[in-house]
Amino acid sequence: MPEGSPQVFRPPASATHGNPPERLGYNFDGCAPETLVAHFEKMADHLASKGVEKQMILEQAIVTPSCGTGSMEVADAEKVFQTLPLVSQALRARHRS
Repeated sequence: MPEGSPQVFRPPASATHGNPPERLGYNFDGCAPETLVAHFEKMADHLASKGVEKQMILEQAIVTPSCGTGSMEVADAEKVFQTLPLVSQALRARHRS
C-alpha cells in the first residue's frame, strides 16, 4: 500500500446484511468497553508473566484516552470520553481488593 493511502475498514460479509448494510449488532466505529478491558487483561497477564506483579499493575494503572484523541473529529473524541469511564468501572469491579 503506498504511503499516505487511506486506511479503509471493510467488515466481513458475515457481519453485515442488506443495502445499505445493517451492522448485525457489530459496532465498527469503535471498541466496546469489554473489548478494551479484555485487551488490558491480556497485556497485564503478559507483564505478569515477565515478572511484574499483577497486583501492582492493577493498583497503579491509569485509564487515559489515546494521545491522538485531540486530533479526532469531535463526535469520535466524545465517544472516547464516554467509553473511558465504562472501562475504568469494569476494571474496578473485576479487581476490587
